[in-house]
Amino acid sequence: EHLKARTGSIVIKNPKNKTSSVWKKNRSYSIKWDKFGKMPDTVRIILKTSTGTGPIHVIKKSSPNSGYLSWKIPESIAPGKYKIVINASKTDIRGFSNTFTITRELKAKPVNLSSKQVIVKKPKKNRKYAPGAIIPINWETDLHKEILNTNNSLYFDIALYDRNGVNKIYTIVKRKDFREFHLGGKRYGTKWTWNPSEANSAIKTGQYKIKITPKFADKDPCGMPGFSGRFNLSRGLKKVTQTLNPQIRNRHSLKMKSYTQDNKTLIKPPVWLEDQNKSQRARVGYRNSYSTNYTAYTYFGFIFRSQLIFPVDKQREEGKLLLKATLRLKVDGYSASYIHPRKATCAKALYYMTGPWSGKCTDTPGYLIKSIPDQSSLTMDITQFAQNWYTGSEPNHGLLFLSWDESFEHENIACLTWYKAELFLEYLRKVKN
Repeated sequence: EHLKARTGSIVIKNPKNKTSSVWKKNRSYSIKWDKFGKMPDTVRIILKTSTGTGPIHVIKKSSPNSGYLSWKIPESIAPGKYKIVINASKTDIRGFSNTFTITRELKAKPVNLSSKQVIVKKPKKNRKYAPGAIIPINWETDLHKEILNTNNSLYFDIALYDRNGVNKIYTIVKRKDFREFHLGGKRYGTKWTWNPSEANSAIKTGQYKIKITPKFADKDPCGMPGFSGRFNLSRGLKKVTQTLNPQIRNRHSLKMKSYTQDNKTLIKPPVWLEDQNKSQRARVGYRNSYSTNYTAYTYFGFIFRSQLIFPVDKQREEGKLLLKATLRLKVDGYSASYIHPRKATCAKALYYMTGPWSGKCTDTPGYLIKSIPDQSSLTMDITQFAQNWYTGSEPNHGLLFLSWDESFEHENIACLTWYKAELFLEYLRKVKN
């Protein structure tokens, strides 16, 4: 038929020109394409050789131009390299795929694996492993020579058994694909490692064996499992966690005050300043304001800071090692007024206190450890400081919140943020046998 020229294009996305683009006969695959511009609603899909000769096979004489077609490769297609061509019906618009390979489908062969034995090489007999040691698990088998002739997939289960190999104590790994291991020499050699600390609740000091069980993907056993020699394992260190709430000191400093017109009578500060420790939330910010009337003029310049003291030093005990300390801060209240630009937090920085804090907001005995971003929550690692408190190498004077404006300027600006704070601790604790 006469081909009408149209403005449009077809781009074939699958098959791709990759090593994985090997399609087997008697299996179904997805042909995918994108269409651009105006064109008919149907396409013709054909198979050509990689050099463009053909067509070898008409995949679909007329198919909806939907961008997708599932194709089962027939047995009649000879193994080789091919391209797929998609032609918009009755036009010269066409797209060519990258070169891909069609190969024959391997037929499953019955294999007798019952005599194949897994030989566990490590852990070695009578080997002793101290708490925290990484245990190597190595084994060999001839299974790989036979399994390659089947359509089934081979997996290994690895488990810890008692000293006699009767009772399972702990599953180390389940259904590990054999393809994740490597070939070693004439036999199929494997390497694996295990950290027993993950199973401390199940392990006591004593003798154990490792059992390796080969299985097919359908969970049927294949081959004979193997046991390691009897080895000695000490129950190690148990990881424990703890959450601490801080002791909070909310304080403010006033630089400028309010007077009556005759400059003699002091006007009492606002009531909201008297609430220093409401709901155990840390408060940080400032309030700078200026106003006049017929009887008085007002200059307020307030700074608000909070001290957080986590009683880490009181958690110390024999045989317990502090691994990690994570501080989590979350905004739990916010207020702003006058011409203040909206921000997520009024806090600017967090200081590590190296000495006692007098409560004055102009006194900062410490150094900056974190500039606080403008966001409603924050997580930070303060392990090095918590370990100082825990071990007693430095006194615990806590942390101090600073506001991002402490200038005492005479402007109608106010910003206050309340925080909830928690400290998450991770320890290693020696477990008694």
